[in-house]
Amino acid sequence: LKDKRIIVFTVGFASTDREEVFHPIIEKNFSKEMRDNIRFFHLRGGIDYKKLGIVHRSMMAMLKAVISKKEPEELSDDDRELLATYGGKVDFMDKNTIRPLLLFLKDQDYFRDKD
Repeated sequence: LKDKRIIVFTVGFASTDREEVFHPIIEKNFSKEMRDNIRFFHLRGGIDYKKLGIVHRSMMAMLKAVISKKEPEELSDDDRELLATYGGKVDFMDKNTIRPLLLFLKDQDYFRDKD
């Protein structure tokens, strides 16, 4: 991977401006050397609880249980959104959020062979 140009993008429930959510995940899954050579982008998606498999449904139920035990003043905006939308279908996708990724690709002439 050393000589490859790599982009990683994540899609998740959390707001894309919450760096404190993404940094620990990236640090856990990519070494410092890898992080220095990879460009990361975060996109927001959605969730349809009826389409979740048993494992993911169980994970979300556990997350809801943990969040539900917090005092109201301890809840983050993401916590409140999860509690408000739990069990339903929600789509936070905004097609404009892919713009930085596309601009990066264009600016870097990313599809040209690397010398």
